Amino acid sequence: MALIKKLIKQLLSLPWVWRHSFFLRQSGVVVLMYHRVSDRQTPFAAFPLALFKQQMQWLQAHCTVIAETDYLACLSRKNDRRKPVVMITFDDGQRCMHDAVYPVLKKLRLPATVFLATDTLDNGGLIWTDQVTWAINHSPCSQLRLPWDKKEWPLKTLDDRKQAIAVCKHHLKNSENDQRIHWQNQLFEALQISAQQWANIPRDMLTWDEVRRCRDVFHYGGHTHSHPIMSQLNPNSCEREVKTCQQRIQAETDKTPLSFAYPNGRASDYTEPVKTVVKNHGFCMAFSTEEGINTAEGDLFAQKRIPATAESVAELAWRIMRA
Repeated sequence: MALIKKLIKQLLSLPWVWRHSFFLRQSGVVVLMYHRVSDRQTPFAAFPLALFKQQMQWLQAHCTVIAETDYLACLSRKNDRRKPVVMITFDDGQRCMHDAVYPVLKKLRLPATVFLATDTLDNGGLIWTDQVTWAINHSPCSQLRLPWDKKEWPLKTLDDRKQAIAVCKHHLKNSENDQRIHWQNQLFEALQISAQQWANIPRDMLTWDEVRRCRDVFHYGGHTHSHPIMSQLNPNSCEREVKTCQQRIQAETDKTPLSFAYPNGRASDYTEPVKTVVKNHGFCMAFSTEEGINTAEGDLFAQKRIPATAESVAELAWRIMRA
């Protein structure tokens, strides 16, 4: 069965089959979601650059790739299913947007939107989820006592550390934000990461100069200022996160951002009050990480996206088909 499914996916990505299978696809807008794209050595998960190029070439040939400025119009009309409408997005704002992604998209003349967590662009460093990954991977400890429940966790192997990263992120993401910051600081102390180690982390995020250099390809959307889980914020903090992010993007790019993406983006990560704050600051739409295709009937402040972590062009075609 797995072999048959793989064959179907491969056939689906072929030009003739793709064109003539349009009747199987829904009419709507598919939004693809990427994070890092890189072929460099990195302690963080990254999508392979060579595969990204292949995917972009396939999208250019077989889909209608739109800019976010055309998104609302495409939602409201019946689109040609023979070349499904696709918008490409990236979360966070890593340096690879400038170094790796931008040249590929510019060459192919494909637009995309990058959702920026602006604190790291202003001050350097890593977003907090990446800080957790980096600290656990670079800790000199062979054993970790988790600050919140005092359980001992081994750090002797790469697999131990990978599991510890997952456990810590899960707990922190589900903690009220002030408590999350408290536990996070205690976690870093327990991992015995020195100030010198933090200072020597290579730059991972964009600079504002790099943001401006890529404006002919990228549109920029909001992703909060410090990348908290928005449902874990009090009302004042939520307001501050959205407002600061919006103001910093506007000040540095001379454009008011149209779109927003919720950090982590699960249904539990953004509430109706969170959506209201985003809407009240003039954003036209907001994106989650819930999967599916977007139509005119959907909530503009709970738009869906497809994780573009497919291991092949055939898998990407399948995900777009099944959206």
